[in-house]
Amino acid sequence: MEFLKYDMKLITWNTPLTGVFYDLEVCFQGTLCPFYVAARNKAMVEGRRPSFLDLVCCPSEYYTRQQVRSKLNLGRSECTDLLSVLFCWQCVLCQHGREFKVARRTAYTPPTLEMTT
Repeated sequence: MEFLKYDMKLITWNTPLTGVFYDLEVCFQGTLCPFYVAARNKAMVEGRRPSFLDLVCCPSEYYTRQQVRSKLNLGRSECTDLLSVLFCWQCVLCQHGREFKVARRTAYTPPTLEMTT
């Protein structure tokens, strides 16, 4: 009989929510042009370049956060994400920007399922 076995290693964000000053470029962009950063994050999670429509139709950062979690296999945390987006919106924007930079730098590949017998 074959079973699917998950790698039970806890996967968390590479950068903390409050680590705004870890990357000053993202920090300044998130402070001075938050709608641009939100549009860029949305486009990056969807694997495309940002467009003018992304700026005009500002994406829901909660939904974008759920997509980032899914793309990086971070698990679900709806309540924490909602509170983060409501009270620390710009911190969330900056965290997503830093996460994408880390993913590009490390060529992150999500964990896969192992087949065992």
